[in-house]
Amino acid sequence: MFGGKDSDYQAVNAKGSYEDDNIRLFRVEGTELGVDIRAIQLEEKADNLEDDDVYVLETKENVYIWIGKESNDTEKEAVTSFVEKIVKEKEISTIEQGDEPEEFWEALGGAPEEKEDPSGWRNAVNRRVTTPRTLTSVTVTVTKKIRFEDLDEEYSQQDLSDDGAYILDTGEELYLWQGKNIPERVKMAKGDIVKEYIEDDGLDRTVETALVVFVKQGEEPSVFKKLFPEWDNDMWDNQSSYEDIKNETKAANSK
Repeated sequence: MFGGKDSDYQAVNAKGSYEDDNIRLFRVEGTELGVDIRAIQLEEKADNLEDDDVYVLETKENVYIWIGKESNDTEKEAVTSFVEKIVKEKEISTIEQGDEPEEFWEALGGAPEEKEDPSGWRNAVNRRVTTPRTLTSVTVTVTKKIRFEDLDEEYSQQDLSDDGAYILDTGEELYLWQGKNIPERVKMAKGDIVKEYIEDDGLDRTVETALVVFVKQGEEPSVFKKLFPEWDNDMWDNQSSYEDIKNETKAANSK
C-alpha cells in the first residue's frame, strides 16, 4: 500500500467493496496527518487486528472504531475523518482493545485464537523496530534493472543526492526518497523498486502489509526529517545543483 498523497488519508477500496454479508474492515494507519495516513480494506477476520493500529469495522447496522493499545494519536484522530466520509446513518461505537462486545467478534467470525503472547495479540515481529534504521541507495539502469546499495549505518542528510533515490527503512515504515533530478526511469519504476526491495529483505512482510511512504526532495514530512541526526532545510540551496555540475563539467571539457 502506497501513501504520500496530500490528504488526511488515502482510502483503498473504500466504496463498492462489500461482500454478501455487508461487513467491511479497514485499517487506518500512518504517522502524520496530511502526509501518510491511509485506510486499507482487509479481510473481515480477527487475526487481521494488530495492537499498533486503529480499525473501522462496518456492519449492516453499526460501525465500530477499534483502538489498538499501541496505536498513535494521529491514527486516532484520522479515523474520525475517515468514518465521516464512508458511513451514513449508522450508530458509531468506539471501543478500546480488550473491551470488545460479543457482536464485534461475531462480525469478524469469532475472537482471535490464543497465541503465545500473553495478550493474545500478534506481535509485529516482521517490523524491525528493534534493529537499526537503514538507508539504501537505489539505482535503475537503462535496461530497467534495479540495484540496491546499503549505505553506512551512521547515515546523514548529506548522503541524499538530488539526482538519486533512497530507501529509508525504519522497520515500521519504508520511505522512498526521490531527488528532484532523478532520471525519469527511476520515477516510473518506484512501484517496482518497493516491490523488489520488500521481496528481497528477508522479512515477514509483503507489499500489501508494509507501510510505504513516497517522499519528494523539498517536501519531506517532519517525521522523515526526525529520522536523521540533523536536518537542514536549506542544505541543497547551498550546494551546486546537478545541472550546475553538468554545465561546469561541460565547460571544463570544452577548453
